[in-house]
This record gives sequence, structure tokens and C-alpha cells, in this order.
Amino acid sequence: MHTTSTLARRALTALVVVAGLTGAGSAFAQPASAAPGAREIDAAHAAYEHDHWLEAYTAFTRLADRGDPDAARVARLMHRYGPRLYGQRFEATPYQELYWGWLQQCVGGCGAPEHVAVAPSGC
Repeated sequence: MHTTSTLARRALTALVVVAGLTGAGSAFAQPASAAPGAREIDAAHAAYEHDHWLEAYTAFTRLADRGDPDAARVARLMHRYGPRLYGQRFEATPYQELYWGWLQQCVGGCGAPEHVAVAPSGC
């Protein structure tokens, strides 16, 4: 029988593999210190790896709301599968769900659709 944290770690591992295979962005090609938000994403991953789900989700959503497609992918999956994998529900607004989905679909090159405004910082 798998524990919740084991399943959650497997889900994150799958996300990282998928992100790497799909060419999720140039941040992977740069040294961590050169990538924008590198410390923030590292902190989000560290919280996740230590089973601090709410802290991780909050960090991933902050990054996703600022346009990070990898953080959007993790935040969307945590939101969608929270009760099953983490034993808790993670809230997201309808706007966040739409924006994060758009980020995932448009990695690397399409402009914001007319009905989606870029999220103001702190939303």
C-alpha cells in the first residue's frame, strides 16, 4: 500500500520528467542562480519534498500567477488531485484555473488570449 506522500512524490517526479521531455523552458538550461525565481522554485520544491503541502502549493501558485508554466502545472495538479493525493483541498479561483491551463498550453510562444488578462502580482 502506498502512502499519500509516496504517491505525491511519484506525481511530482512524473511532472518533472514530463516537463523535461516537453522542453518546458529555457530556465532548465541556465544555472540555477541565473534563472529568474530560482530560489522561489527551489523553496517550493523543498516544501513539497518535506510534505509541507500548503506551503508548497502557496509557493507554486505565486509563481504560476506570475507566469511560470512549470509552477502552473504543479499547482493545477495539486488543486485537482489534492484530496486524493494530499488529503486536503487546495483552492484556486476560476481565473487561476484558466490562466494556469493557458500557460501550460502556450509554453514558449503565444500571446495572452483576449479573455485572459495577465495576473497582477499578489492576486
